[in-house]
Formats: sequence, structure tokens, C-alpha cells
Amino acid sequence: MSMSVVSFAASLFAISNPIGNMIIFISMMQGKDVKKIRSNAIKIMIYTWIGMTITAVVGSQLLKLFGISIAAFSMAGGLLLGHMGFTMTSGATHSSARNKKHAYEDGSDITVVPLTIPLLLGPGGMVAIISFLSINGTNLNTLTEAIIVITGICALIGLCF
Repeated sequence: MSMSVVSFAASLFAISNPIGNMIIFISMMQGKDVKKIRSNAIKIMIYTWIGMTITAVVGSQLLKLFGISIAAFSMAGGLLLGHMGFTMTSGATHSSARNKKHAYEDGSDITVVPLTIPLLLGPGGMVAIISFLSINGTNLNTLTEAIIVITGICALIGLCF
């Protein structure tokens, strides 16, 4: 296992943040029985694995199809994450925070949106996966390493949730 794989795993762990996002998961699962909570945790783990794996397999090809370079993609991802971070630290509230009706009270399924996408698999995770594969090549060995790391991260998500 090369150092780039270790740094990729650390990046993906930091971006998906299963330990920190566990608190959000718990707060959204309040009032549900333990069986439903475990079922949702397994669904989220599987959906995250599927999303990350699809990103790993077709992400670079989609960029090539649209003529987007990895440098431009990384720059756009960094700017997006920077903007989100600045907005979070500025103290300004988003217009959606003013909605009096709480979302997801009607019993709708929250496992895909918002818990899987964008919470665990957002733009930062996609940039990390696609960047790792484009820098190290999209050969079978690198793709296998990426899927092993993705599987490990998703297992940690399942354990934390």
C-alpha cells in the first residue's frame, strides 16, 4: 500500500467524517425504534458505498466527456468547499433555516437525501475520489485500491451509525 493510498484514505475519512456525522444521524433518528435505526444505518452505508464506487468507476470518464480537466475540477471543488466553510463561519442563516415547517417530519425516507448525499458523499468526497484516480491512473490496481479504501470508510460509517 503506497503512501498516496494512505493519504487518500485519510482524506476520504476526514471529508466523510463518520464520527462527526454520527451526531446528525442520531438527532435525525430520534423517536424511531432501534430496528428502524439499524436498518437506516445499513441503508446509508450501502448507498454511500454505491455512490462512491460509481464515482470511482465513471467519475474521470465523465470529466473527460465534458472536457473538464482535473485541475479545473479540483479548483472548483476547493472553491465550493471554501465558500461553504466561509458561509458556516460567517453566522449568516440560510433561507431554508427560516422555514417554520420542519422537513422530514412526514415520515419520508431520509437515508439517501440528506444523510448519504450530500452529508457523507458530497462534492468534497467526489473530488477526493476522482483526484486520487486521475493522479494515480485509472488502471485496475488503482481502482481496486480505491474500492478497498471506500469499503473501509463505508464500514466505519456503518459502525459509527
